[in-house]
Amino acid sequence: MSKPTWDTSRPGKHPALARPVTEDEVAAARKRTADLANSMGRAFMSEQEKWHADAIARAASHRANLELFTGLKDKASARMHREALVRALMDLGEFDEAGQHAAPKGRALPGCRIIRREIQEVRRAVERDDSEICGCAREVATIPHPNPHHHVQAHLVQLRRRYSLGWVFSKKHNKVVTIWRCRHCGDLNAHDLIPEGHISQIQHRALLEAEARRRKVPGANFPIDPAFGDQEILRASTQRR
Repeated sequence: MSKPTWDTSRPGKHPALARPVTEDEVAAARKRTADLANSMGRAFMSEQEKWHADAIARAASHRANLELFTGLKDKASARMHREALVRALMDLGEFDEAGQHAAPKGRALPGCRIIRREIQEVRRAVERDDSEICGCAREVATIPHPNPHHHVQAHLVQLRRRYSLGWVFSKKHNKVVTIWRCRHCGDLNAHDLIPEGHISQIQHRALLEAEARRRKVPGANFPIDPAFGDQEILRASTQRR
């Protein structure tokens, strides 16, 4: 870690505490943030790349604030930034460093016991084989047809077994992958083996975005359901009787 550029002999020497922040400085900081968010380089980044860049920025910010408030002996603020730093490091796949902040001497700090367990769970999900799945069976449900005169009155569907818990940077895959959780047993696995239904959603969104750019529609956004799972529609076998 690089050394601070300010005088660390006294915590009060941190530049953020040197003088009050003016409204013009706040407006300038907001403008810089907006310019960065709308920059040409960021426009060409994928959603995963943007998320990864934001996670790096979050980790740097919370690391600096943790150092500041630890020096100021502000335990409440330091604890808040420590937890945020640990979660940012988890997102970046830095599980060793995250564990050191949550349990510096092998013993979890107050309020860090749950997050320490989460670190271990996500780490196992990233390091395990991508093809490993639990043995839970999918639930089958019947969806009635809205038209009472249709020749097929119901469809059998398999409810999704897994759902997307979020993203994590995997050093094993050298990219951002999705964390999948089984909704029955809680089994976790992290990989980029996206279900076919989700792939079709991504392809459809790409077409919509291309059409929006062609028509120059401002602010067009086509989000994908983050909880989209691996459900499949089965062959209709229930006929109207």
